[in-house]
Amino acid sequence: MATSTTVQKSSGTSRRKRTVKSRVIPVESVTKYTKPTQIEKVTETPIETPTKPEKVRPEKPNLTYVDYVEDAKVRWQIHSYEVNEAWQDMKKFYNFSSPYIVKAFNFSKEKTQQLIDNLNQPSTVEEVEEVKGEE
Repeated sequence: MATSTTVQKSSGTSRRKRTVKSRVIPVESVTKYTKPTQIEKVTETPIETPTKPEKVRPEKPNLTYVDYVEDAKVRWQIHSYEVNEAWQDMKKFYNFSSPYIVKAFNFSKEKTQQLIDNLNQPSTVEEVEEVKGEE
């Protein structure tokens, strides 16, 4: 047994929703008053110019000739290592990018050739008739 229920509408006007008005609560604002500070007299301070230290050669250098040679050798080893690493990176970049560059070059070459061929072909009926008449 199937039963159906019907909803009855209320008769008359539709029901209004009540709006709640918020109350305004006055807030007392308190301001603090401070006395203005007295302006002090500003005086300029003399600017001292920095003096350059005198260029005097020390009596004895702190490093010996052997120290300089060893330092130069170490710096040269560091330089050689860095140059070799940079060269290896450049080789990797070349090997990685060269197929893409060749592909782009060949694509551009083919498209340019197609454009040249299209420009050399007659495009209007009159030009076609002129070409046939010349042959």
